Amino acid sequence: MTHRAGLAAAALLVGLGACGRIGFTLLALPSDDAGASGHPDASLPDAAARDATTTHDAGPVEASGDDADVEQPGLDGGLPEDAAQPDASSAVDGGDGGCVTSSIVNYCTALPFLPAPPVIDGVLDCGPTLIPIVAVGWTGPGVVPAGNSAMLAAAWRPDGLYFYVAVTCPSLILADPGEYAWEGNGVELYVDHDGLFPNSPMYDSDGGTSQLVTEAPDSGTSTSTTGEIWRNAAYLGPWTSSTFELFGTPTGYVLEAFVAAADLDLVTWSLSPGGMVGLNVAVNVTYASPTTTGNNGHRLGQFFMYLGPPPAGGPFSDVRSFCTPTLSE
Repeated sequence: MTHRAGLAAAALLVGLGACGRIGFTLLALPSDDAGASGHPDASLPDAAARDATTTHDAGPVEASGDDADVEQPGLDGGLPEDAAQPDASSAVDGGDGGCVTSSIVNYCTALPFLPAPPVIDGVLDCGPTLIPIVAVGWTGPGVVPAGNSAMLAAAWRPDGLYFYVAVTCPSLILADPGEYAWEGNGVELYVDHDGLFPNSPMYDSDGGTSQLVTEAPDSGTSTSTTGEIWRNAAYLGPWTSSTFELFGTPTGYVLEAFVAAADLDLVTWSLSPGGMVGLNVAVNVTYASPTTTGNNGHRLGQFFMYLGPPPAGGPFSDVRSFCTPTLSE
């Protein structure tokens, strides 16, 4: 495949992996008669295929070839000790000295309130604390390659959820033309409007739950607004919201997003203290070289913020791997 953008110098490549898309590990797309068992991370032969509804596999990956050694660690998974942490310096708003940072540091159990409407500019808004993501469920071979890590801040507003994800990776490698966004560097957000799942393990049948896949910028000085909406492991179309953007940084990239009702196929969404939501975050990690591809395009694997206990699958197809934090005052 011909890569769509200029690639970082070989000196930046570390270990097996470079930055990849956030979210889940993708499975090969099914053949036309395979039913609803394909995973969105599978490569497509041409761009036209992106418009067709395709599906993810709801269970663990059974890979072959380049992805044959995929591992599915449990909840005790983590980043390698030598994995670099994202450079979050100068990333927190509040230069006026009036910013109060929340003490909440476990976004699976609670979310702080965002005191002002979000500003999508690549700078962390005042309020939530930026914390390391302890990677679980790595889907690539071995462990997460050294040099790949991420940090997360999240908060709620009466009309939606705020996310700030700072990713560190050795180089930026994007999906090739005609492929899905998850086949390169990027972040995936999983959001449910009330943290209740009457259709478990499937997403809510009448909207309210979405998987939002984003694509990293192609350099440390550029931005990206490329995104996709998936639901129940099926591609629904581009994510056209004006309230998310990815920003290149010297060490990787940042996703800043505000997820609102329309992103979940809802007319309205009203949040208040004491309520719940569902959420998860995934980061897609690519091979070290842009010339290397496997069953999932340039993506070597992905890691998550949380995976539910067995038999829960990945959050792209199983709501049992959604955290259900309470909305704090």
